[in-house]
Amino acid sequence: MEPALIRTQILRISLFHGLPKLLGMHAVNVLSRICDVRTLRPGYILFTEGDAVSDDGYILLRGEIAVRKAGSPEIHVAAPELLGEMKQFSPAGQRTATVEARAEIEVLDFKWSDFHRDVAEHLDEGQQKKLAEAIESYAWQHFAG
Repeated sequence: MEPALIRTQILRISLFHGLPKLLGMHAVNVLSRICDVRTLRPGYILFTEGDAVSDDGYILLRGEIAVRKAGSPEIHVAAPELLGEMKQFSPAGQRTATVEARAEIEVLDFKWSDFHRDVAEHLDEGQQKKLAEAIESYAWQHFAG
């Protein structure tokens, strides 16, 4: 996928809709620096509910995933979408769902530790706070949904 299209897909994620435009572009630049584009096969498990080790985050650029939580019906989510943010706010530091590719998908793969480090290096404290609040709000919307 072309870099301009990747940026467009990232900005389509609802997380970025409420951010000031400049802060949204800074966040996209952070992601552009730390992400690798990967194509994953159908059935690939991105996360397993309860996992506390993985530091991976993904941006689903193309395709659809299945999200399964114990005691909840399976839901299907189409691109674009930020994945893996819930673990950042889980009191137990664990994955809250199992996420699986329903068909071939294309993702941006990153480490949350790299994201936090790059944000701290390139954004001022006020921008960091706004971005952290936006990600937390986005995460809790997913949890409630």
